[in-house]
Amino acid sequence: MLGIGVAVQDVMGPEQYGIYFTMLNFSFLFHIILDFGINNFQNRNISQNPDAASQLLSSLSIIKLGFGVVFLLLVMTVGKYVMNYPPPFLHLLVMVGANQVLLSIVLFLRANLAGLQFFKVDSVISVLDRLLMIFICGILLWGGVTEVPFQIEWFVYAQTAAYLTTILVALGILLLEVKLKFVKPNFGILPSLIRKSLPFALLTLIMTIYYRIDVIMIEELTENGVFEAGVYAQGYRLPEMASMFSLLFATLLLPMFSKMIAQKEDVIDLMSLSFRLLVTPAIIAAVVIYFYGMDFVRMFFSVEFEKSSDVQTVLMFTFIPLASTYVFGTLLTANGDLKSLNVISLMGLVVNVALNFQLIPTLGVKGAALATLATQIVVVAMQLFYISIQFKTRPNWRLLISLFAFSFGLFWVGKWLFELDINHIITFIALSVFGSVWALITRMISLKGIYHILKFG
Repeated sequence: MLGIGVAVQDVMGPEQYGIYFTMLNFSFLFHIILDFGINNFQNRNISQNPDAASQLLSSLSIIKLGFGVVFLLLVMTVGKYVMNYPPPFLHLLVMVGANQVLLSIVLFLRANLAGLQFFKVDSVISVLDRLLMIFICGILLWGGVTEVPFQIEWFVYAQTAAYLTTILVALGILLLEVKLKFVKPNFGILPSLIRKSLPFALLTLIMTIYYRIDVIMIEELTENGVFEAGVYAQGYRLPEMASMFSLLFATLLLPMFSKMIAQKEDVIDLMSLSFRLLVTPAIIAAVVIYFYGMDFVRMFFSVEFEKSSDVQTVLMFTFIPLASTYVFGTLLTANGDLKSLNVISLMGLVVNVALNFQLIPTLGVKGAALATLATQIVVVAMQLFYISIQFKTRPNWRLLISLFAFSFGLFWVGKWLFELDINHIITFIALSVFGSVWALITRMISLKGIYHILKFG
């Protein structure tokens, strides 16, 4: 993300990359069609009955391809007749959409590998496409193999080649382990599959829309839409990378919460500890970017420093409530409260769209970032409300005091260091180290707590 991704983004510039970024986010709005629970269904059924792997693989593969065709047709139809995208946009959209289909096939094949307990192979497959992307784009960017300037289509084609290669490798491994029997697709499982997956699919759809709709609205509501979308993408890069850490943490928390709830154990201590462990680095990152965000933008990009820095700062503060939702939302998911989560996500979507309509025309990309921040605050507040009802919790005043003391002290030390006007790299490192020590002093985190959650996980 900070190597090839940033290099491509910078070489292309905000306008050209903005077209790609808009089309990518637009295609994500329909991404749920590509899965609808098939991967989880395949993983679970093969794990329980490995002998059925051959028939399930051939049957569900055809269904999966059918979903892919529906996805592409829907994306192109809405893009052309509803959004009125011009031909260059549609050309890129069909390529990006095709890559989404290929990625969904990779995830489907990985679900089969995981179901057969081939976890080491699955781990290799999970990063193979990225490694190939680094290799291909690295040659195109710095290998001197062409005199033509780098084109955004090359980046998309590199993704296509990486996904196709990964599919062939994963499929080859599966065929070596499974004697494939071509059977008639069992469309009879679709109603049950869709019915069981519908609540989660609806949640995924709503959350995808309110996570991705801001880029589409920037393109539609600003004068130079694709350029502004490219600027937003520059500011989005670092917060997006940070959010992946929280996502991986949530993946660990889900089985932990689920096990404790099934055994009727108290989950509040784990929830509090997880909140501290995620929010503490989020606050440190937000304060560091508040003071030194311009330096980070200048490090990676060559244009539009101020706008990108503003977006990056707001979105990094958004990372604080977002990190919280990965804890609270995961707890509600483990408790089976999908209805509550759907209500919360729908409210978040309404707030996000309404604020984007108000803020983007006046504040531009910063307005979209502020809308995202406000949305995440509303979502985390509603999640806490539902948790207080479901688990009969009371406010943890000790935690709130620690949170305030930690944030207040970190900000003022950061302000003091910034005003010293010395080498920013030194002060950035000093602030990061102070934040870690200050977190221990204010009891936001404890070494004992970190040890226990790692041991539990």
